[in-house]
Amino acid sequence: MTQGICRNCPFRRDVGQGERFFLPADRCTEIHDSLMGDAPFPCHQTMSAPDPRPPCIGAALYLQAVRTDGGLKANLSFRLALKCGNLDELELAKIETPVHQSLQEFIDFCDESVYETLQ
Repeated sequence: MTQGICRNCPFRRDVGQGERFFLPADRCTEIHDSLMGDAPFPCHQTMSAPDPRPPCIGAALYLQAVRTDGGLKANLSFRLALKCGNLDELELAKIETPVHQSLQEFIDFCDESVYETLQ
């Protein structure tokens, strides 16, 4: 079962200033690197929920965009989510919400200091 992407998901490119998830560049890099490995990435709105927490849909879409060696399936945690029915590839493919297409885009969008220089 795949839920929709959160309104203020840090992986979204279409979030306004009032809803934007500001993260420092080093945290964006840390998140990216963990996703390139096999780390799970639960939805930020479920942080207080008991385990297992649902995977972040934005992270799944981001993986599809940036991971050229297999996309979502290259990450063990997301592969397990697919196998257990917590994610559905067909439903993910229907989501048209724009997500970041590179680490640099993720950093530029989420880093408040970069955002302020663009204003």
